[in-house]
Amino acid sequence: NTPPPPLLTDTLQRLGSPANAEVGLPPVTDALFAEYPDLPQNIADKILAHATAAERQQIAQNNRLPLRLKNRARELQFETQTVRAAQGLYHNTLSNIDTERLVLGTWRINTDPFGDLRIEIRQGAFDGELRCGTGPEDATRTRVMIRDDAGKYQVRDGSNQPIHNADGFLTSLLHAMGKQGQTALGYRPGDSDFFRQWIIAKSAPPSERRTVLAMPPIRP
Repeated sequence: NTPPPPLLTDTLQRLGSPANAEVGLPPVTDALFAEYPDLPQNIADKILAHATAAERQQIAQNNRLPLRLKNRARELQFETQTVRAAQGLYHNTLSNIDTERLVLGTWRINTDPFGDLRIEIRQGAFDGELRCGTGPEDATRTRVMIRDDAGKYQVRDGSNQPIHNADGFLTSLLHAMGKQGQTALGYRPGDSDFFRQWIIAKSAPPSERRTVLAMPPIRP
């Protein structure tokens, strides 16, 4: 896979890793992770390091974050989300639900791909948990991409008939979009690496990733 650009790598290193929720945490820290569980530990420590004595007392008494700290935590958790979404484009093993949303959203914004097509990504089964989806809810055609535990995606139609066996995310998405979507995009199932580079280029500016991921997931 293509290595991430230095700026993305630096941001990932700065954000660090999520805290282990199973480890016992002080009450002040516990209140922060209760509302923002995806915050990296080092970022959470910095937020709390800048809490005033009054804010710490408020957390201790009410087990709730003051508004100023809540706003800061929300912003930094979202930054973490956007960076990890992009990270999944460079390393298949790190692909996650936000990577899926980033790809679907970037595709949606930069082309006119859907028409009467809806694509859903579900976990483990045709009727499994809906991870994300896009396209009109009343579409006459539905494609369901079923993600397995190995991070592969099988494509089935709205009647649960197979279209493509389990494969990488972008290859399966190209199969799911069909001829019309492939033509609008300019890529076919064998072009997944070129499709990846297109997504990376379109979503490279942090502002673009934030725009896509700030949109609520399109769900029924």
